[in-house]
Amino acid sequence: MGYIQTTLIGNVDAEPKLFTTEKGYQILTIRVKVESRKKANGTFQDFKSWHTVKVFGDRCAELATLSVGDLILVKGEPRRNKWTNKEGQEQISWEIAADYAEALQTGAAPPVSLGRENGTPLAAAADEFDDMPF
Repeated sequence: MGYIQTTLIGNVDAEPKLFTTEKGYQILTIRVKVESRKKANGTFQDFKSWHTVKVFGDRCAELATLSVGDLILVKGEPRRNKWTNKEGQEQISWEIAADYAEALQTGAAPPVSLGRENGTPLAAAADEFDDMPF
């Protein structure tokens, strides 16, 4: 038996939605936008991806106070959801079931540098890796 873990560092892209089940269990849904920059064919390209994150239990109340734009770190397992829509078509979506989630930056704090000490993002400073196939 195995386990796949995904780590996301990105910005909250919509107001978090807090649900409480009939049995009183809390579930928080957070949309996270991840932006990255990669070098392809000699030029840097920007990539964006959006992810649905589900947080369960004790951390929900604290993370429900996050706002759009706040930086968040999430670690968890990707899960596939399958359902049939109103038109009778089968739909599939993916979400991250968070084992760990933490707000890294909230409000109007200065941006976090995820790169080298001089502030250059890691992907932009990757010129020495030009020969890498990815």
